[in-house]
Amino acid sequence: DGYGAAMSQITQELVRLMREEKVLAVWLFDKSGESMKDDVREIREKFHKVYEELGIAERQDEKLKLTEEPILTSIWSFGQGFEEHTKQPTAKIPEIRAAIDQIGEDPSGKENICQTITAAVGKYTQMAQRARRKLVIIVASDESGDDGNLVEETIDRCKKVNASVYVLGRYACFGYPYARLAWKDPKYGLTHWIQMNRGPETPFPECLQFDGLHERWDFDSSGFGPYEQVRIAREPGGIFFLLP
Repeated sequence: DGYGAAMSQITQELVRLMREEKVLAVWLFDKSGESMKDDVREIREKFHKVYEELGIAERQDEKLKLTEEPILTSIWSFGQGFEEHTKQPTAKIPEIRAAIDQIGEDPSGKENICQTITAAVGKYTQMAQRARRKLVIIVASDESGDDGNLVEETIDRCKKVNASVYVLGRYACFGYPYARLAWKDPKYGLTHWIQMNRGPETPFPECLQFDGLHERWDFDSSGFGPYEQVRIAREPGGIFFLLP
């Protein structure tokens, strides 16, 4: 139904993991352009509810009561590159909210999801292992990414260190890699159609990429998420949340 339902499910997943072992959660937010601004704002509004529910679970669950800092959180954003907004993983809610507020915009229009996941896993694997924490990567993006050639390497890296990946993503276009977003120029009031990577739902497009004369402009939901993101979530044991 949207971010609210998806984040409630993520809360339940985190509580389940916290009952088994302590958790280090790394949130990766897409900051590439206009299309994610509203998403990040909505996630921030619902973010406090996730950690409120986790706090309630800590107070009510007999096992979690005895655990010191059962979950630590780090906030990252990514586009062509990536940036960490928390100095170090923290359990303090004000620091987490302040970190989300720091997320800016990457004008490049690129989303290097695989590289960012690999970097996060590389940075925190030893810390998580020393503290005996489960490493969890949570990705929020409305596009399928620009470094899909690294999908299998990323999956192998996550499997080796037992890191689970959860993805909050959009539907893939049926048989076509792109969708288009209407964007209005605030200065001149002109509407432009911005091309977005949004698929396909299979490893490679399985439909003709032209309409007989020109490049295709139609885009319909396949009912599935982008192949790369779904595979990254599924293989290491996470979940892909298909948002409307």
